[in-house]
Amino acid sequence: MRDLFGNEITEEEARRRLKRRDPEPNGYAWKPGTGPEGEKCKGCEYFVRRHMSKTYFKCRLARENWTKTRRTDIKANAPACKFWKAISDDER
Repeated sequence: MRDLFGNEITEEEARRRLKRRDPEPNGYAWKPGTGPEGEKCKGCEYFVRRHMSKTYFKCRLARENWTKTRRTDIKANAPACKFWKAISDDER
């Protein structure tokens, strides 16, 4: 197999070059896993769902750092951080 410039490359190298470079979500207010045992980000009062062309999960405490990239997203099933707060009945 050859690349755009005619250089010989392996099939593995071609796949590596085509692999999408998607950043790992890192928009947490604090390190995941430092909060209450067994709780997840999605059960927190500060968990936000941003509905655009897709749904993006964000942490309200880190709002000043939000960008339009995946880098400031969070994972809904990530272990809770030390700022975790139970969802109040008013928000349900």
